[in-house]
Amino acid sequence: MCIRDLIKYLLVGVCLICTTTHADSSGPTLEPIGEIKFDLIQASMTEGSRITGRFGNGTITFTSGGGGILEECVEDGYVKANGTIDFILWCHVTLDDGKSLMIKYAGIIVGQGNMYDRLKELEVLGPGNGIDIWFNEMKMLTGSEKYGWLNDTMVVGEGVALGMNDGDKPGIVHYKMYKLVHSK
Repeated sequence: MCIRDLIKYLLVGVCLICTTTHADSSGPTLEPIGEIKFDLIQASMTEGSRITGRFGNGTITFTSGGGGILEECVEDGYVKANGTIDFILWCHVTLDDGKSLMIKYAGIIVGQGNMYDRLKELEVLGPGNGIDIWFNEMKMLTGSEKYGWLNDTMVVGEGVALGMNDGDKPGIVHYKMYKLVHSK
């Protein structure tokens, strides 16, 4: 057997191993863990395309039971030239065991062409209804034993409903939450 044939067999073997390994792993999946619902108290443009918002008076619930009161969130973001909203929020939650939960999340909203007009008309929008894409990645930190599992969990938020505030009447923000699970 010549070197060229040996290399060819080694490459075929490596390709078979890579293909078999890839076929056996289906990749990560999302498992539902709960919901967050809270009021949009105020949202405004601060300069140019920068946006800011205040949120609060809401709840976080987990499918495994329990939850807490979302007390306050602050948003920093911007609207891109194509209309996509890129945002970061920091939230404080008091859990049902009395412990604090800090949430930091970043995400995007890609609206349909008339999203901003519909929001100005105080319409509540969601996926397929004024919004094409609305996802975020949440990082959570708590000293709670009951909810300590959140400290090491990658959480994906899927936007469900968004509505703007009208004077003293708050708007709405609603997410479904999923944890990223490695499939074995």
